[in-house]
Amino acid sequence: MVHVTSAGTLSTWYFLFPNSMPENPTMKAAKRAATTSFGSICLGSLIIAIIKAIRALVSSAHSFDWPTTV
Repeated sequence: MVHVTSAGTLSTWYFLFPNSMPENPTMKAAKRAATTSFGSICLGSLIIAIIKAIRALVSSAHSFDWPTTV
C-alpha cells in the first residue's frame, strides 16, 4: 500500500501541478489504495508470493543431493 500511495501522490503531482493540484494528494492516494485499488494490490502480492515459492522449490530441488543407485 505504501508503494501505491507514493506512486499515486507522484502521479498527481506530475499530471496536475501547478494548475489544479488537490488539497491533500497523499491522503487521497492513500484512500484510493485502501479502497478501490486494494484488491489489485492483494492479487499482485499473491502472484508474487506464488512465484517466489515456486522459485524456492526449484532451487531447493536443484541443490538437493539425490541418492545414486549403483
